[in-house]
Amino acid sequence: MASNGEPTAIEQMHAAVERATPFVDAAHDPAGAEWKPSELLRIGFYAAYSGARPESAFVFINDMLDEARNRYAAGFYADPFMEPARVRPHQHGGKGA
Repeated sequence: MASNGEPTAIEQMHAAVERATPFVDAAHDPAGAEWKPSELLRIGFYAAYSGARPESAFVFINDMLDEARNRYAAGFYADPFMEPARVRPHQHGGKGA
């Protein structure tokens, strides 16, 4: 926490990735990829953060989470690294499903 009691930008990033984890990792296949997409997001963030322009880490994470949200909203798996993006199976919800 920052001195004012508010979460730091890095804490906010971790919270955002944590909220996205069930969605971005939903199609993860350990046989096909060693790292889960949520782990790749964190690795990418810290790789960028440790470079010459740490602010680029926040651009990276925001862009990747936007891509994940857009994919999910369009009916694809939310994994922002998946190429090509795959359509999620149709989920029936509500009563009588």
